Amino acid sequence: MKTTEELRKEVERLQKQLKAAEALERRTREQEWKALVSNPKNWEWRVTPKVDSWTKVAGLRVEKRIKPAILANWHGSLGDEAKWRGMFYFRTREDLLTHLGGGWRILKTPCHVTDEEWKMLESGNIPEDFKA
Repeated sequence: MKTTEELRKEVERLQKQLKAAEALERRTREQEWKALVSNPKNWEWRVTPKVDSWTKVAGLRVEKRIKPAILANWHGSLGDEAKWRGMFYFRTREDLLTHLGGGWRILKTPCHVTDEEWKMLESGNIPEDFKA
């Protein structure tokens, strides 16, 4: 029969092993998640015409989220990842794309935007150069 001291040491050893295994699993899941979110094909975009209620400026609410099918296969905790994230963007008289208010900055701003690029944005086809 083991002594109390031997049992205590064994418990400490097992706790260390468990912590090491949990840390390894967490690092592995974090690496998998980074690979998932860094792939542009895993995102879907949504563009909604909008008028800012405060400034009365007309623009676009541009949002993105991880595709639900991708999230369904994810074995980790989802948290807020299934939500749409984005903000309000508009085009200035100087043809600059910029944003207004808070939210998730998902487009590079400020940047020059042509008529053709603005029409692409309005249609929901986000030019790759604009994606942050």
